[in-house]
Amino acid sequence: MAKTRVQKEKIIESLSQVIKSAKVILLSSFYKISVGQIVKLRKALRDSDAKYIVIKKKFVPIIFKKADVKSKPERIAGSLALIIGQKDEIGPAKILADFIETSEGVNFLGGILGDRYLNQIEVEFLAKLPSQTELVAKLVYLLVYPIRGLALTLSGQNRNLVYILNNLKIKRESV
Repeated sequence: MAKTRVQKEKIIESLSQVIKSAKVILLSSFYKISVGQIVKLRKALRDSDAKYIVIKKKFVPIIFKKADVKSKPERIAGSLALIIGQKDEIGPAKILADFIETSEGVNFLGGILGDRYLNQIEVEFLAKLPSQTELVAKLVYLLVYPIRGLALTLSGQNRNLVYILNNLKIKRESV
């Protein structure tokens, strides 16, 4: 059943509100993909607070204009889906990149990060960056490593002292 103009305007208005609060917007083309695969992708994206929305190409410029997005994608070919990341900039790109590797028929078209339009290559690079939790883990490791090294060095000196005292005790007992 075709949607009325009022329904389309509601869709455009609600999507423009969602896009205003988004940290990242990825554009993806899809073809020859099953509903089951899309459901898996949506679930993975939902777990990282992102949305997968299939949309008509002609709505994209209207939605971006209402959302005050200055960057607009060039020509869009094929069916279009928007992946809207609400909390993490890199997570949705990583999930989509993993999905692209495992299934045919889905491609990056581009994306918007902040007020800058990213082309396909830049979005693929964004997907390869470490996530925020990985970066925090690496930072904690780098902060703790020198302290751990100092603790091991100091405990090594104590251990060596114990070995020396133990050897002296054995020598005295044998004499």
